Amino acid sequence: GGSGAEEDSQSEDGISEEYDALPGESTAPPGTSAAPPGESARPRREGGRLISSHRLRKRIAWLNKRGGFRDSIRLDRVEPATRGMTDGKVMEILKTLEGKRDQIQDP
Repeated sequence: GGSGAEEDSQSEDGISEEYDALPGESTAPPGTSAAPPGESARPRREGGRLISSHRLRKRIAWLNKRGGFRDSIRLDRVEPATRGMTDGKVMEILKTLEGKRDQIQDP
């Protein structure tokens, strides 16, 4: 036995279904999120998902270190400009930038 409140907060296997989500994680019970496993739910926009800050930071870091930009791309300037844009569109723009790095003085 146990109290009713205790039984309500646990699944049949006795594991609590309540947890504190990390920033960017869904608080939906496991298996109920619309997001694929390993991804947090993000807002959708026609034409694809909105760009995530993590993915943008990762791509800019790569461009700055290995893409030939030598730390000239500033996240604090790029991130506000990409708000509301889809992941695909932002990655397309960054790929174009990468291809034209010799022609662009201030990315």
